[in-house]
Amino acid sequence: MTRVPERFLEVAQVTLREFFNAIVAGKDVDPSWKKAIYKVICKLDSDVPDAFKSPGCLQELLHD
Repeated sequence: MTRVPERFLEVAQVTLREFFNAIVAGKDVDPSWKKAIYKVICKLDSDVPDAFKSPGCLQELLHD
């Protein structure tokens, strides 16, 4: 059975918070507004498990 990476929820929460804060602050009018967010996410990044890279990943997850 394929498992979600341990830090997935943490990284997803941080990502959503960064996007929300940027939009609320009106930073989304700047063409490069996402760059600062990507820098934050990059620090939390980890390797994607091989199982998630396979073409049939979604089908495998749905059948488990």
